[in-house]
Amino acid sequence: MGGQMRTVSGVLDIVHGECVAEALTTLAVHDPAATREQGAAKGDLFVLVDSDRYAHGSSDRSPPRVLAEIIRDTYFRSPAGVIASLRRALLDVGRPPPGMSSDATSGLLAVVVRGLDVFIASTGATVVYVVCNDRAVRFPDRQRPPTHTDHPLEPAFFHTIVAPGATLVLGDSRFAAAVAPEDIVPAVSDCDVDEALANLGDLLAGQDGTLMVVRVEGDAGGDSRRPRGAASLFGRDSTPSPKTDRDTGAPRDGLPLRASAATVISALRRSELVRLLGYVARNVMRGALVFFVLVWRALRTLMSNVLPERRPSAAERPASVQPPTPQPAGGRVRAAGRPPAVTGAAAPTDDAGEAEEVGTAGTARLQPALRLVAIAIPLIVAALAGVMYWRHGVAQENTFQTLMEQAQTLYQQALNADEPTALRLLERAEQTLAEAATIRPGDTGQSELRLLVIRQLDRIGRVERLYLLGRLRTYDNPMTRLRRVVVDGLDVYVLDTGTDMVYYHRLDDVADSLRPDEGDPVVVRRAQQVAGNVVGELVDITWSAATPDRRSGALLIVGADDLLAYTAGGKPDDLVIGGRDRWSQPIAAVGYGGNLYLLDPQAGQIFRYRPGAGGYPGAPEDYLSPDSPSGILAGAVDMAIDGYIYVLYADGQIRRFEGGVPTPFSLQGLDRPLLNPTAIFAAPDAQVRYLYIVDAGNRRILQFEKDGRFVRQLKPGDDGAVDFAALRAIFVDEVAGKMYLVDGVSLLIAAVPRLE
Repeated sequence: MGGQMRTVSGVLDIVHGECVAEALTTLAVHDPAATREQGAAKGDLFVLVDSDRYAHGSSDRSPPRVLAEIIRDTYFRSPAGVIASLRRALLDVGRPPPGMSSDATSGLLAVVVRGLDVFIASTGATVVYVVCNDRAVRFPDRQRPPTHTDHPLEPAFFHTIVAPGATLVLGDSRFAAAVAPEDIVPAVSDCDVDEALANLGDLLAGQDGTLMVVRVEGDAGGDSRRPRGAASLFGRDSTPSPKTDRDTGAPRDGLPLRASAATVISALRRSELVRLLGYVARNVMRGALVFFVLVWRALRTLMSNVLPERRPSAAERPASVQPPTPQPAGGRVRAAGRPPAVTGAAAPTDDAGEAEEVGTAGTARLQPALRLVAIAIPLIVAALAGVMYWRHGVAQENTFQTLMEQAQTLYQQALNADEPTALRLLERAEQTLAEAATIRPGDTGQSELRLLVIRQLDRIGRVERLYLLGRLRTYDNPMTRLRRVVVDGLDVYVLDTGTDMVYYHRLDDVADSLRPDEGDPVVVRRAQQVAGNVVGELVDITWSAATPDRRSGALLIVGADDLLAYTAGGKPDDLVIGGRDRWSQPIAAVGYGGNLYLLDPQAGQIFRYRPGAGGYPGAPEDYLSPDSPSGILAGAVDMAIDGYIYVLYADGQIRRFEGGVPTPFSLQGLDRPLLNPTAIFAAPDAQVRYLYIVDAGNRRILQFEKDGRFVRQLKPGDDGAVDFAALRAIFVDEVAGKMYLVDGVSLLIAAVPRLE
């Protein structure tokens, strides 16, 4: 479809069995022109406040309307993406203006339609039905109770992709409880928005409730009335992702994947004709221009080189080129009018002149034929080239269609296969679609089928997409190579081993962005003077709890030749550390129980330091047993401690140690082995329940039970804004539901999806 998308909406508010003229609990706002002009379109926003206490009020400044306007203003003013802006808007509503009760609402619903993307944020018992292809998908998938709370409501977020003609039905808790899902499709199909509202109002059967109907249409001139089955639902649900039964792996919400695949291919057949014609027309015009230039150059060259030049007759020659008059011997000049004295055979005769004229006439008769030949040759070449170009285009199109059919077949086979077989088939389908994308980049049908393949891969692999993922800070030094991030409350510390610097930042009160820096964010840098010592190369940073010599916790900064401590708002202190002559090349440091542990693979040991006066003055203890095999740490890349010590290796292996001895441990349930793992994170059970591994080669973060059982994998959203291929470190705050990452040049933050 070539035009812009638009939305048509209507509202029905029933109070005491009667329709009211104006619903003060709803708000619909089209995308402001200012955001579109800046290239940051935020889409059309639809807000529904679930509050039966104010539904009948007459004041346009009633609490529900004020809350709806807060959502509107916060959303469109936020520079962040759609999901992040919605979250900030709903959290702002959780902190209502002075004088307004925090229980003015029992639920909120905000829906954004941007093109064919639909983003949903909901709290309480509100509901959204997305109706496509005579099927209705409910968001959320089950009824939740209304909530009145003094604390900000934690919203749930969803994302799906629709086709033109899709209908969205937004309802409050009363509508959600009164109307059965199977009654939604008949009520909104084959009718316009007003008729749909009337049909849905009949379903309420005299009960009170508020609902909104939104129709997603094509060009402004398009008809909002569409035949049954014209709309199709594409894509996948976002956070929280479609719930699956852990035993069967079957999705518990959303459309059946088999129906979605058929819809995509059917839509491909119907909608690709215009795109194909445009594709062919553009390439034919390009080819015609190229051929015209080539033909003109070839014709000009042939005309100048192939056609003979016409020779002038003797009478037409200028005097300067006339044959010289022969002179008699002795150099005497003959008298005028006397015939020349001819000596030998040098003098021209009249017969020779006649022969020259005959040759010129013969050449003139050949010139038309030669011109025809000169014109025909480039035309024949151009025709042959055009045929070859056309055949190449047809072959490319046939190849594309063949690849799409192969990908569809593989996808259909995967739906009926066991999980290991389905995984292989889906991976082949994804590779086939990638090959098709090289022929027709940006093709809609290919993109939509790829979304379905990814959705099924995510279901089998227990993938959760991190849609609430953003960049807190990007470091623009060309030498930057971020290695570690440590978080203590709102204090964030970042180690850059490329420039040998440690940065300090502070989160805002919501803990989803950084406050402006107060002064220089670099707290330690190489060549800095600290207590008379010069800071050298930096190795790692870790958080250490309070010790007998330190009243509070501190950030420990481990250098190749020194050890520093830093607390927020203070200055770095130089600490004593003994036994540095035993170090070879430590690569990781972890503070646990007041002790400091250093991983040194080249030395083949994990050194344990116990705290003392001025730092860690004593010689390090060998943590590994003397009976440990030689080279047991070869290839180690990172370490984490929760009581056990976990060592991560570059080949994907993980060893767990207790008391210096390896204990049985293995990762179970992975869909594919680790590839280029870079970091591992654990902490005592009171702080962190799970084990996290950064699998950069597979662009994911893996979450395990601490006995090695696979829980899920976390990947960035499918918009391509963030790539996990360069992840270097991870810090997880499960209590706050936050995850902090560094990818070499950027500090990232993500909301950890809740496990249910």
